[in-house]
Amino acid sequence: MSTPGYVTLTGPQTTVMIASFSVAASAAAGTVIQGSIIAFGPNSPPVTAVQVPITEVWSIVDMYTIGSVSPDAQLSIYINGYPQDVYPNLNSMNLNLLTRFKLTQAIKIPPAATWFVTITLLGANGSSAQTYYVYFTVVRAPFAGVSSSK
Repeated sequence: MSTPGYVTLTGPQTTVMIASFSVAASAAAGTVIQGSIIAFGPNSPPVTAVQVPITEVWSIVDMYTIGSVSPDAQLSIYINGYPQDVYPNLNSMNLNLLTRFKLTQAIKIPPAATWFVTITLLGANGSSAQTYYVYFTVVRAPFAGVSSSK
């Protein structure tokens, strides 16, 4: 029995991808910080931009933080370099809030697309460096191409 060179999905799979943002000590309000994303499980290295496998289509169905952050920051999502029209503040995404920010529809990421995230600080950071985390619930689904009917 031979081992395949890669693994492909046979059906939709939900996973949580974690983006971390390193906020420098005394960072000024308006500072933009790019996230490092762990997309393929805890043993994969964090990357600043994730490329969707050509055999898959991804959908971000939820995103949240655990606890509040100070100073607050605004999240931006980019797909193939284009900003998406979703800019929640991290404190509004706190999982502990009953009225937290939730997506009204999934953010689709097509096969072979690259996506990354940034935050913009809404206030100046204090004298200690800190790390913020944003969790993305992503549905990874097989993509076999577009079928055409005649």
